[in-house]
Amino acid sequence: MKNKTTKELFDIATGSSHVDSNSKIAALAELENRKLSLNDTARIKSKIELEDLIQGQRLRPDSEDVSISLTAGIITMLMTLIILFIEKSIIGMVIASIGFIASSILTTYNFFRFRKKKRIESLRIERIYELINEM
Repeated sequence: MKNKTTKELFDIATGSSHVDSNSKIAALAELENRKLSLNDTARIKSKIELEDLIQGQRLRPDSEDVSISLTAGIITMLMTLIILFIEKSIIGMVIASIGFIASSILTTYNFFRFRKKKRIESLRIERIYELINEM
């Protein structure tokens, strides 16, 4: 029972999970070892939310993958802009223009994705600190 999450233990102890009475007793004992009581469900729910947030932080990729895409997009955009000014033929200029427009669109998209991921990460971290301070 020690390797179970608080939510799993709570579900077993309250009977939400269909298990035998020995498992319920073991789940209650493990909750008590973790200094949690079924009488204080608000604290248990806070603990469950905290575990979910921490697990989500581990599972979700952070904003580094988007920042790499954003950096690559900016470099590509600058390179196509340079090629656009250097190129003398009309076909080359058209291709460079299309490349510049496409890389600009992708870079803008990645910029907004990066901002959104950073905001979500900061909100998650704030909530984790709030829950830790409450407990």
